[in-house]
Amino acid sequence: MLAPFALAVASCTGAPDVPSAIAIEDPLRIDGLLPSPDSFDDRALEALGAEDVVWSQHGETWRYRGVSLAKVLARCGLDGGTGGPGADPRTKHMGWRRVVLATAADGFQAVFSSAELMPEIGATRALVVWAKDGNGIPEPEGPRRLLVPTDHKGSRSLRSVVRISVCAAPDVP
Repeated sequence: MLAPFALAVASCTGAPDVPSAIAIEDPLRIDGLLPSPDSFDDRALEALGAEDVVWSQHGETWRYRGVSLAKVLARCGLDGGTGGPGADPRTKHMGWRRVVLATAADGFQAVFSSAELMPEIGATRALVVWAKDGNGIPEPEGPRRLLVPTDHKGSRSLRSVVRISVCAAPDVP
C-alpha cells in the first residue's frame, strides 16, 4: 500500500522537478506547508540547540554536531495541531499528517512522516549536522548532512542535504 505515500512525495513542492545537482554552498532551505519557511546556515542551526551524536556505519564511528530536524521544523512553525475527542477528523492533528521530503545536492531523496520525527510521537531521531569529528564536513558528504542514527541502515542519512520540504499526505478514500 505504498501508492498513497508515493503520491504524497510526487505532490511535494518541487519534487517532480528534482535537479540533477544543486549548489551545496547555499543555506539549507526548509519549505512547503509551513507557516514560516526559512533557510538556515550553520550558525542559525547551532542557535536552535546543537548536540553531539556518535554514529557508526560500515565498521567506522564518527562524532557529529547538529540539531534535531524536529527543532528545525518547529522553528518553521510545524506543530501537531488540535486534537482530542471532539476534534474534526478531517483536520485533527493536521501537522502530524504531513510528509517530510529531504533532498541532497545530487538529487537523492529521503522521506519521513512528520509525526515520526517529533519526539512526543515517533522514535525516529533525525539531525541536520554540520561538523564531523570536530571539523566541518567536507564534500561530497557536506557541508551539511541529514543523519538518522535510529535507522538500522544509512540510506535516509543524506549527504549534502540542501532542502527539506513539508508536503500534504494524499487523501485516501
